[in-house]
Amino acid sequence: MSRCFACFVATSLLAISNSVSWAQNGVLAELYGAGVHRFNAGDFLGAEQLLNRVVAEGSQDARAYYFLGLAKYQSGNHIEAESMFEEAARVETQGKGNFDVGQALQRVQGAVRSKIEIARRDARATARQQMLLLQQAKMQEAQKAGVAVDPNAVPSAEVTQSDPFGAGSGMRSDETADAPAAASNDFAPANEPPADTINPFEDDPATSTQPSANPFDAGANPFENTEPEPAPIENPFNF
Repeated sequence: MSRCFACFVATSLLAISNSVSWAQNGVLAELYGAGVHRFNAGDFLGAEQLLNRVVAEGSQDARAYYFLGLAKYQSGNHIEAESMFEEAARVETQGKGNFDVGQALQRVQGAVRSKIEIARRDARATARQQMLLLQQAKMQEAQKAGVAVDPNAVPSAEVTQSDPFGAGSGMRSDETADAPAAASNDFAPANEPPADTINPFEDDPATSTQPSANPFDAGANPFENTEPEPAPIENPFNF
């Protein structure tokens, strides 16, 4: 009975916590919208006050940080504005919320937009560097655990339905192409020389002393007999 009651209490507290979180997010979204409205109206001090409340509550909406920086920038606090742009870019890189930052900053142009884009680029580069360091740390832990890890190993390409011929795999830089193998005759008997060295007449053309016969030589007698002398032609007219 006590165990069921404890489960009920835990479930109730979780539901209440989620409800409070959703309500808080709704309030922060309203404060953010009001702050952007005041910023667009030129009330930069009022926008800064509202957006400060959103950021202080730990909002993961990078847009609130960007517009707070813009409000500070328009008020002349350029150093604080650039620091807020960097914080906004860091929150955006974490990607904890599905917010369209590009659409929100579409109307922001000029030098201040360049500062924002520099902050976004630097934040992405920092995030990539941190990811590489994390991967290296994992590899070192795996090596300490006795797992062989080759950082230069190229994973073998698997045959998939989209690439049945393994087109994605190629020759590595340390490989050399082998000479193509000579074509073999699958129908030739075993232990016999290739077909181009076989003499079908079983003679040695190099030692033959007989000159090759000329089938078109008119002087040759294929029957090898002695032909009689031609008879003199008689004169039928006796003259």
